[in-house]
Amino acid sequence: MRIIRPITITPDDLGSDVLTDSNVTEADYSEYNSGTTYATGNRVILTDTGYHRIYESLADGNSNNYPPDNTDKWLDVSATNRWKMFDGVTSNVTSNSTSIEIDLTPGEVVNAVALFNLSAESVDIVMDDPTDGEVYNQSFDLTDNSAVVDWYAYFFESIMRKTDLAVFDLPAYSTAVITITITQTGGTAECGQLVLGRSAQIGTTNWGVQAGIIDYSIKNTDSFGNAYLLQRKFSKRATFDVIVEHPSAWVHRLLAQYRATPLAWIGASDDDYDITIIYGFYRDFSILLEHVAWSVCSIEVEGL
Repeated sequence: MRIIRPITITPDDLGSDVLTDSNVTEADYSEYNSGTTYATGNRVILTDTGYHRIYESLADGNSNNYPPDNTDKWLDVSATNRWKMFDGVTSNVTSNSTSIEIDLTPGEVVNAVALFNLSAESVDIVMDDPTDGEVYNQSFDLTDNSAVVDWYAYFFESIMRKTDLAVFDLPAYSTAVITITITQTGGTAECGQLVLGRSAQIGTTNWGVQAGIIDYSIKNTDSFGNAYLLQRKFSKRATFDVIVEHPSAWVHRLLAQYRATPLAWIGASDDDYDITIIYGFYRDFSILLEHVAWSVCSIEVEGL
C-alpha cells in the first residue's frame, strides 16, 4: 500500500508556475467582460487572478457583476477544460484531440505521479534537468489484455484500455521539468485527475481487498409502472487490510495528518490490480496491534 501526497498545481498567474505549459487551449467560452450584458444561460470563462473557471449567468441584463463576487448572478460551473485535470474531481476530464501534453515544474523533489480516469492508448513521461539534461524517459502502454483468455477473445474481443496509472520511480530532481504526454491517436485524449507528489509506503496489502464503485445513477418508476434509469457519475471505493511492521505509530500519525485530504491510494503496484488505484480520502481507519512484529491497518477509501 502506497499513498501519493500531492503538491498543489497552481496557475502561473498566482505566482507559482507548476503548470508551465499545456497544449490544451483555454477557449471554452469568451472571457468575462464587465462591459458586456449577459442573458440567462450565457457562459463565460474567467482566467485572471488564478480562477480558470467557467461561469453561467443566472439572470438577464447581467452586467458589471464580477462572477466570483456575485454568486446570486453567476453559477460556478466547473474548471476550464485545461484545468479540469487538476480540480480534484476525477469525473471532470480535460480533453483534447489526439493528445494532452503538459509541462510541470514543481520546484521541489517529487518521486511519483498518478493519472486517473484516462481515455488514452499511452502515457509518456520525460524529465529534463537544467544541469544533467534528460534524467527520465518512460512510455506506458495502457492496453489491457486481461480479458483475452483464449484465441476467440484474442481475435474478437474489443480492445480495452486501463483508465488509471501510477508511477513511483521519478528521480529526485528539484529543478527538473516534467513533460507528460497523454496520447489517443485518431481520437480524443482525456484525463480526469493528475496527482504529482511524494509517495509513502505504508505496508503490504493483504489479499481480500474489497473494491467496487458508488453509483449515483437514479432509478425511477412512473405511475404506470414503467421503470427508467438516469445514468449519473460514480466514484471508486475499496477496503484494504495492510500489514505494517512495528513500530506502527508513525502510520497512525501520518493518516491522522491527512484526514479529509484527497490522496492517491495504490493498494497494489502490479498492473493486473489497477482497480486498487483510487484518488480520494479515507472514511475510516483502524490499527490492530496483532503481533509483536507487525500490526494490521484497516483502511476504507472513497474516491472523488
